[in-house]
Amino acid sequence: MKKLIALALVYLLFGCGAEKVEGTYSSNWNGKNITFNPNGTAVVSRQDGGLLTIGGGPMPYTVEDCLITMGALKLKILSDGTIDGGAAYGKMIKQ
Repeated sequence: MKKLIALALVYLLFGCGAEKVEGTYSSNWNGKNITFNPNGTAVVSRQDGGLLTIGGGPMPYTVEDCLITMGALKLKILSDGTIDGGAAYGKMIKQ
């Protein structure tokens, strides 16, 4: 029982574990992708191939405590590696 409690505590303290995010994540409902580049910029595009950028082009992003910040947009990295985009993007899954 003590091991289970210790494991649960470690999971709660370090649940996200993400210091950076890279790759393309697809929204499950709004038809948009966000591609996080290794250079700290992100590009929003439509899943049908059309370019849709916010801020006029690639936008800088930061990751801190499981929270991705892109301007006013805040996205949460979940423990399973998906991203919770809230009302704007819904659940986002890495492609």
